[in-house]
Amino acid sequence: MSKKVILAGGSGFLGESLARFLLKKSYKVIILSRKPTRSENGLRYVQWDGQQIGEWSAEMDGSYAVINFTGKSVNCIYTKKNRQEIVSSRLDSVKVLREAVKQ
Repeated sequence: MSKKVILAGGSGFLGESLARFLLKKSYKVIILSRKPTRSENGLRYVQWDGQQIGEWSAEMDGSYAVINFTGKSVNCIYTKKNRQEIVSSRLDSVKVLREAVKQ
C-alpha cells in the first residue's frame, strides 16, 4: 500500500514538481485545488477553497503527510491590501488544514 501525501495548493510550479517526484517514489498524491475535482496523470485533484472544511477533508484520513503551498502570490505590488491578502491567505489555509487533521 502506498503512502498518501496531501499537497494543499499544490497545482503551481513547486507543487506539481513535488507531485511528480512523489509519484516516481510510488506515493499516492492528492492535490487540493480551487479547480474542480478530477484525476489526471496519476494525480488526484480535489476541490477546496482553503477557508472552510468541506468534502475535501475526508482526504486527510490515512494521509502520511500534508504540505501546504497555498497563498496569494508574492509577485505583486506591495500595497497594504495585497500584504494583508498574502498573510491572511496563508493563515486561513493553515487553520482549516489544522481543523481537518484534528477531525
